[in-house]
Amino acid sequence: MRRDGYAEATVTAITRTAGVDGRIFYSLFADKNDALRALHEFAFQHAWTASAGAFSTAPDWPYRLWEAGRALTEFLDQNATLTYAS
Repeated sequence: MRRDGYAEATVTAITRTAGVDGRIFYSLFADKNDALRALHEFAFQHAWTASAGAFSTAPDWPYRLWEAGRALTEFLDQNATLTYAS
């Protein structure tokens, strides 16, 4: 799926790759667009949490920005598949 891109991905391919029955997929999502929206929300929430937490630990704003950026970059690096899919 990764090599084919979103347009070519089918729910069948998504569920096969994830090892999930199609009925489970459809109990959670209306279609692949709905699943992608959920993935974006999940990725954003976790990236936000990582960078906001780091932002609040630094003593002043230049360092806060630096720490937030560092934490975001680290999160993206540690979650490459999630980052690519989002």
